[in-house]
Amino acid sequence: MRARSLFIFAAFLPSLCAAAAPPDLSRVLKLIDFEERRLGNREDLPMHWMKVGGAGLPNYVNGRLSNDLARSGQWSFRFDLNGGSLIYRYDPKQLAIHSGAHYLVDCFVQTSVLPHARARLTAYFTNIDGEPIKDSTVHSELYAAKAEGEGWHELSIEV
Repeated sequence: MRARSLFIFAAFLPSLCAAAAPPDLSRVLKLIDFEERRLGNREDLPMHWMKVGGAGLPNYVNGRLSNDLARSGQWSFRFDLNGGSLIYRYDPKQLAIHSGAHYLVDCFVQTSVLPHARARLTAYFTNIDGEPIKDSTVHSELYAAKAEGEGWHELSIEV
């Protein structure tokens, strides 16, 4: 079976949905660009990302930093789907948010043609212990390229 690929360019750009801010202020809460080699990360796994395990998520399917395809810069987070599903979670302690605020989370993905799989972005709020808060989960549209070489596709959600 040929391995299927899903590339994620971290443009997880959680940004406040509010009135325009002065030009010297940024409304971007966090930008994850996977350009971590410059920060000293020599691991295959991007910093602050954890693999999620469970039913339907085989141990042999993994993601890794890759420099063979990137949207901008040199690196992306590549998922090799060799017959199974794969989920990675960003450490919620790395994203301090304000209660009652609205956030936009987006990312760019590029897939091979996936007849039985799709890419999806999911976000949710957590409590102080990092546990998901009930009824806060939001999912993006499901996406897979319809033809080889389609390029990068933006997934976006509001929480």
